[in-house]
Parts: sequence; structure tokens; C-alpha cells
Amino acid sequence: DVDCKKIFTINRLENKSGRSFFREVFIRRGTTSGVFGVEEPRECYMTYTTERAEKEALKLYKKELHCSHQQAIEAYCKDWNGSGIDKSLAFAQKVNQEGKVLNIT
Repeated sequence: DVDCKKIFTINRLENKSGRSFFREVFIRRGTTSGVFGVEEPRECYMTYTTERAEKEALKLYKKELHCSHQQAIEAYCKDWNGSGIDKSLAFAQKVNQEGKVLNIT
């Protein structure tokens, strides 16, 4: 089935060079379907992440900065942007390893 072949290409193609961070999704509407790259700001990604390490790192920011969830996300993403680390999980692991707000920027 053509749709299955499309689905199995998600996140497996070498199409990331020169692009900002994105997730690939499969969308079908009627008889038309495709795999699309969805780019979202890091703040949106962190709002809805289900990765435990990322959630723990964000909790650390909220606790140490004594701020709202939104303010913690803003501070976290500001540091993430300034860190030079592209992958969200890698940055979260660094935060968790340090055990404190990084204050990069």
C-alpha cells in the first residue's frame, strides 16, 4: 500500500540539512496523502513535550527561578537557543546533569 510506504519514511529521510528543527507527520485527506515537515517554535515544543528528561529540566527551571510555567519555558528556550545544542533531548540532559539553571544568555 502506497500510504504505508509513505508512513515508513517518516523521520528516515536525509532531508534535514539546512532546515530548522521539524517533526514529520503523515496527513491523508480523501485520496490524497503525504508526509510533511512541521516546524514549530521551541516554546511550543516545550509546552507539549512528553519526554521525561525535558519535563524534568523544565521543572528545574520553574523551581529555581520561582516563576510561572510560561516564564520557565521562555527562560529555558532562551538558554537552549544560546547553548548551540540543536536537539531538545541533548539540551535537557545537559540541564539535568548540571542540576541547575544554565543562565547561558
